[in-house]
Amino acid sequence: AGLQTRGGWRSRNPLKRIRGLEAGLRIACKGGGQLIVLEQPIFDTIKREMPELADYVHLVEHPIPPGRLDAAPVRLELPLQIGFLGLGTKQKGIAAFLDVAAAIKRNYPDKADFHVVGRLHTDIDSNTLPGIDSLATKPSQSRLKRDLYEKFVRQLHYVCLFFDGKHYDVTASGVLLDCIGREK
Repeated sequence: AGLQTRGGWRSRNPLKRIRGLEAGLRIACKGGGQLIVLEQPIFDTIKREMPELADYVHLVEHPIPPGRLDAAPVRLELPLQIGFLGLGTKQKGIAAFLDVAAAIKRNYPDKADFHVVGRLHTDIDSNTLPGIDSLATKPSQSRLKRDLYEKFVRQLHYVCLFFDGKHYDVTASGVLLDCIGREK
């Protein structure tokens, strides 16, 4: 479990509570442990929501991966190539992406193509996912090799991610860093 689970229901049973993430962090830090976080918003959230841990939290800026850009960027022309990158999860907004893709393809079929460059999380069934038929590139069955992932990303004009704020306030996003590093 990541820090995004911290705001959920907590048992009143002390034996169960002590096994929770928040209790574990507090115990570890009081025992001399240190927390290293990769993004400023995560750092700020921990300091705001668990102020007693402030002296034990350290920020190490998550590096932006170097872009493997072509010599010339993809020329901006119709149809626009819009992608969703990485693991398709509810928290990253795969359902919203598919809703937008379906609406745009229905109303402006020649203006944009939509691509999922990655795979779906195991808790999402692609057979029952509305809008999947509007994709030019469907989710892969397994994790893409980095070279193939890079090839797909280079062909995109834009990347569209609908991050769930509660989850991504405390979760570093490698995909977002990929987008920044590749100027998408």
